[in-house]
Amino acid sequence: RAQLYEDYADNINDRLILLPQVESREGLENCEEIINVPGVSGVLFGPADLSRSYGWKYDDMWSFAPMMKAVDRVVSACRKAGKIAATMKSGRETAFAACDAGFNMVIFVGDGFDLRMTTLPEARDALAALRKQAVGSVMTQKKRVVAALEHREADRDLVACPLTV
Repeated sequence: RAQLYEDYADNINDRLILLPQVESREGLENCEEIINVPGVSGVLFGPADLSRSYGWKYDDMWSFAPMMKAVDRVVSACRKAGKIAATMKSGRETAFAACDAGFNMVIFVGDGFDLRMTTLPEARDALAALRKQAVGSVMTQKKRVVAALEHREADRDLVACPLTV
């Protein structure tokens, strides 16, 4: 594919970003040094792995003070260095919460991950419920499931934060 672009080899390094991941206790403790390495564009913050590294429960990280302190540390260090503070989110609400927390790049992993984690289990549960019902009510439930799945598909807006570095 690179052969399709005349100047690809000469300019590719100017078009790439390098985002080392900060997703462990050690990564957080060294985030300022990591961010300031020449050639590093910023960091990709991994809240789920970081919470596991510290032994924190991951129920609601956006209201858990130690996690928010970690978020603030990473975001502040990136802003101070003029670099990207990135994270990955699977739900629309948490993606917006990440933007509100100061991340200026949110990688939305909604399609495959969300499908696996929410839509498919919902569909399985609905199918199991359908099998237990009489034929007359099956069509009504089926319509509800189809409507719910169509709503979820329509709700997959791309979440983007303005880049403010």
